[in-house]
Amino acid sequence: MKNEKNPFINQVLTEGKIIYESKQKRKLAKGGNMLIYFLIFCLMFSSTYPLLAQEKTPQQTLQQQVDPFTSNVEKLKDKDASVRRRAVDELSRLRDPRAIPHLINSLKDTDQFVRMSAVDALGLLRAKEATVHISKLLTDDKEPQVRQSAAVALGYILDRSAIPALIKGLKDPADGPRFASAQTLGILRATEAVPALVECLNDKNPNMKRTALSALGQIGDKSIEKNITELLNDSDTNVKIEAIRVLSVIGSTNSISALKPLLEDKDKKVKVQTVNTLSKLGDSSGLELALQLAQDTDPTVKIVAIESLGFIGDKRAIPVLEKATKDTNNYVSQNAKFALDKIKAKYPKTEQAPSKRK
Repeated sequence: MKNEKNPFINQVLTEGKIIYESKQKRKLAKGGNMLIYFLIFCLMFSSTYPLLAQEKTPQQTLQQQVDPFTSNVEKLKDKDASVRRRAVDELSRLRDPRAIPHLINSLKDTDQFVRMSAVDALGLLRAKEATVHISKLLTDDKEPQVRQSAAVALGYILDRSAIPALIKGLKDPADGPRFASAQTLGILRATEAVPALVECLNDKNPNMKRTALSALGQIGDKSIEKNITELLNDSDTNVKIEAIRVLSVIGSTNSISALKPLLEDKDKKVKVQTVNTLSKLGDSSGLELALQLAQDTDPTVKIVAIESLGFIGDKRAIPVLEKATKDTNNYVSQNAKFALDKIKAKYPKTEQAPSKRK
């Protein structure tokens, strides 16, 4: 029987058969036995070392030699933009620093999606050598999506030399690049960007106001207290809530008097954020409201109120918090346990009276 997968074995068997028949004719039993041993040895040798029995084709050898990195670098030159983009994505997935110069070259690609993918990849690689090139895309690229990706990538690279380009990005005609630039300036804690971010607090777009507020909170410059306090009466509820939150982040005790009237706001999310900020600033005037809101039907409101009770640290919160530890919402129950532990640590258990002798 022929072995189609292993021509080497076929050859051995054929030659063995000829020899064996010859030996049989001569009736050399001893030689026949030697032949059998020889065949067994050949079969064992072939199965143990299949590479010797089956030669690789040149194409198979080439496929083994070309690694994914080299292959995808070559594909960056392909005429098809989709192929180039997939190559960029693969190089990003490999996380190989050798790809950085090739990806920088792809920032000049004629296809915007290839440029976006290259920007994202360089950001994930934290490629500081690409900062100048990505900064140029942020300020000069004609596609807003590319400019936005550039601002986001700079937030991963964390190179402060990009700050001037990011400040310029705050005035981009498209919202995406502006929002992303503000967020990255906050991540970099760019104090030199404070004046430009304060200017954004007057923007017509409430989302830009909120993003600028968040960035200013991350930077933590107390000189902006007045600018933030002015937004406590903003017509947009989300802007108002963010302004209240940021005042706690920068530790603005000077804003306490301006915050207290908001305890009476018609929106419970404004009220609970006010309680939270006051509690973090060391003011407990929102205690009663916090006790009430800690039992609200909205889990997000309950969580903020519970956190506030932990900061206030009043023993009157213990029954409410003990009840909240049994809440079906895991976030509510976990926050309640944490707040309860904080209060109990502040007030150690009183010594129990000695038991009466019988």
